[in-house]
Amino acid sequence: MKRNISKTATDFMKWLHELLASQKYILLNRREHEKADELGDRLLGYYDNKGVYIIPDKVFELAEDFMMEHNADIVSVETDLLFAEIICPEYDGIKLRFRKQKRIGKSKKRYLTFERRWFEDNDELAKIINCR
Repeated sequence: MKRNISKTATDFMKWLHELLASQKYILLNRREHEKADELGDRLLGYYDNKGVYIIPDKVFELAEDFMMEHNADIVSVETDLLFAEIICPEYDGIKLRFRKQKRIGKSKKRYLTFERRWFEDNDELAKIINCR
């Protein structure tokens, strides 16, 4: 069954793809997490063979203009991404969370966890996450 994806979710993914394609911000392979400090503010998140993990505070700080243009807020964007099955939520038996907890290196934080397929379908982004 094909899901109906909202315009906000579609536009957000286009915006995110353009942001990453600009190469101003970097996704780092999880195995190379020790290089994170070298990247400083350019680090947008991580990837591995299971998904793409975006630092939520960083991406939503950069997305301020996008959200104003779409009359959206963080919760509405995350909700649209969740219902479109673009991000993977975490359910702990009591609460559904938009941001999945992930250990990268020695730290455990919550990330917007994207299904890899949303990046693999785009040739430019597939190269960024090393699947082409």
